[in-house]
Amino acid sequence: PENRIINEFKNIFKSKVGLVEPNSAFINSINQFLESESKNRFVDTIDVFFDHSKWSLDTKKEAGWWGQKSIIVGNPKYDDSTPNPTSEDIIIVYGSMEKEHHYKLIEIYNNVKIKFPKYRTYYKPHPSEEKDFNDLQNINIISNSQMFNEIVQKSTYNIGIFGSVMYYPLLLDKTIVNVDFDTSGV
Repeated sequence: PENRIINEFKNIFKSKVGLVEPNSAFINSINQFLESESKNRFVDTIDVFFDHSKWSLDTKKEAGWWGQKSIIVGNPKYDDSTPNPTSEDIIIVYGSMEKEHHYKLIEIYNNVKIKFPKYRTYYKPHPSEEKDFNDLQNINIISNSQMFNEIVQKSTYNIGIFGSVMYYPLLLDKTIVNVDFDTSGV
């Protein structure tokens, strides 16, 4: 149905069609290859693909992506922000489904908590991370979706790898700080 909808916009409404990448490519895997194959079906009908970073686009190309229509748009929210916290301000650090990122994101959480002690800081784990939290203490974890819905609405900053997890902060017009490869290794 996607091709039919895209063609209706292009032919009936004479629209240009763009695809905003919901995730960033980090490693080449069978999942990344299959995603590229799926997106290649739309190369002729979509006018422009918006990617998060050069590194992410290069990773997609290595997995077989045809990148001539891709442009790099960077962090979709504020690239630069100056924290000025109050006791009510909240920072959420988001986990990742990739196992190799779990402890790096916890390290980011701990650094944020130390650097900005006036903020209430939370960690929202990806469901696959739950087994990694057996021995971790002093982590303020968002444990369920109800808790997340309440906290994200009050949040000031949302820190993580830009992907589908940032959907809610974007909808709520929250400030998003992208964890990029150059500064984090993630």
